[in-house]
Amino acid sequence: MKTYEYDDRYFRKQHCAVSQTAIKLVVLHSTEGPTAEGGAITLSGSSDVSAHLCAGEGVTYRIVPEWLGSCTVQEPNDWTLNIEQVGFAAWSRNKWLQHLNTIKRAAFWTAWWCKKYKLPGRFRNAKALDAGKIRGYTTHAQLSLSKWSSSTHTDPGPNYPLFGKVSFRALLLYYRGRIAAGLKPRQAA
Repeated sequence: MKTYEYDDRYFRKQHCAVSQTAIKLVVLHSTEGPTAEGGAITLSGSSDVSAHLCAGEGVTYRIVPEWLGSCTVQEPNDWTLNIEQVGFAAWSRNKWLQHLNTIKRAAFWTAWWCKKYKLPGRFRNAKALDAGKIRGYTTHAQLSLSKWSSSTHTDPGPNYPLFGKVSFRALLLYYRGRIAAGLKPRQAA
């Protein structure tokens, strides 16, 4: 898995980061742009927005290190890890599935972080989040609908393939098994 670290030659600019507390939630986003490098440059060069990772078809860029919070979801910035995926909230499910390698990268990192931070591999919608079930993973849209964030974002959109036979959830389960068997980030494809 090709991953460019935040301190590689790509990102020497200032990025927005906050102090990190205990990780509780992984949040999925869409870049609203066509390339991972373009998304990463925007997220690493801005003083008011950032993310931990920006995943695309053939590459993942690490922008903010895990030990810092990124400036992505307003109030929960200090207890979330955030993955931007190349894509648009307006995409259809079929269009998202044409970018399955991007979803695979996001699923791998979500599974990795769930194991590392002892988070349940459970999706949390706004209702669950409002009920205090804030450990697991969610989308920016669901977090925005909850009481936890004043953000108004709707990404990665209503057609993002969270569930189904070919979906983020199916890939997450696949990678959880592979990670349990010893798969590491540098070995993942």
